[in-house]
Amino acid sequence: MRFLHPWYFLALVVIPLYLWLRYSHRFWGRKGDASLVVSDLRLFGRENLWTIWYERILDILVVVGLFFGIVALARPIGGQTIAQDNLYGVDIVLVLDVSETMLFVDEVPSFLVKRRLYGEMIYEDPSGRITEYTRLESAKRVIKSYVEKQAQNRIGVVLFGTYAYTLTPLTYDRDMVLRLIDGIMFNPANNRTAIGMGVATAINRFASSKAKSKVIILLTDGMNNAGLVDPKTATAIAKEKGIRVYTIGFGNPDVVLQPADRSGRFYVLRSGESIDEKLLAWMAEETGGKYYRAYDRQTLATIYDDIDKLEKSKITIQRRLFWTENFWPFALISWLCLVLWMGVQVVWIRLP
Repeated sequence: MRFLHPWYFLALVVIPLYLWLRYSHRFWGRKGDASLVVSDLRLFGRENLWTIWYERILDILVVVGLFFGIVALARPIGGQTIAQDNLYGVDIVLVLDVSETMLFVDEVPSFLVKRRLYGEMIYEDPSGRITEYTRLESAKRVIKSYVEKQAQNRIGVVLFGTYAYTLTPLTYDRDMVLRLIDGIMFNPANNRTAIGMGVATAINRFASSKAKSKVIILLTDGMNNAGLVDPKTATAIAKEKGIRVYTIGFGNPDVVLQPADRSGRFYVLRSGESIDEKLLAWMAEETGGKYYRAYDRQTLATIYDDIDKLEKSKITIQRRLFWTENFWPFALISWLCLVLWMGVQVVWIRLP
């Protein structure tokens, strides 16, 4: 416990001064005192006993009331709580490709039923479970695991296909980010790949950032074929603003299962789509990041863990302290004592 106004304790001198005034014979003196001559003081024995107790009770109430009143005026505080004000760590924007190719499956699950139709092998998924194996769902699971570990970093998410948009701005609210990532779905109108637009949108998320480190983690499975911003232009802007870009090329380059229709039930085996690895590696190198190649979910999870180890920053925390007021009990005791002091005198005077 501490006191905000400790100088009020100087007023405690009033208590010994009051007692001295009450009981010092030097102050009251003996000359000129009114006196009454009686033959036997025992005649007043009972009255003297009550008088003594009466005086003592009044003195105790006054002293206790003054003491606790002065303590209340000194304003005792304690029971601090700490509220987070600012965390200057790493601001991370996750840029995720949500183009049509992210619906491809890089492995052939054993529960699929193979059928040959018009000379082509068709894989049917009567259970509807194959959607859990798409690149998009694999990326979502790995990214969610990564977000859960970022307790002291702000996270933002940008999605891009034909166009790019912000799913969530930079925030410490991991629960909100996880919920929004869960809701990511493919939109047929957003089926191309605008890498430059994705990076440019992510750069805008750092406009008001005060973090020591600013990082973009870009995941894509294709080549830039849409958008108004060229990836190299976006990279140059990121480099100028001190933003590191980590790039990840995701997908099996050999064979993939491609949806045969919009139902998500039938798939055909195709050769893997090409990824512009040269561009992704250049983007990472220019900004001080690193390029990774992921062929499946396990590799992707390892990559995000590696990036997490690389992007560790010493964090400066600014905190504001709030103290709880503890003067009320002292003020209440003081008030009760002074009320009793007045009440005792009123009752005593009115007694016959």
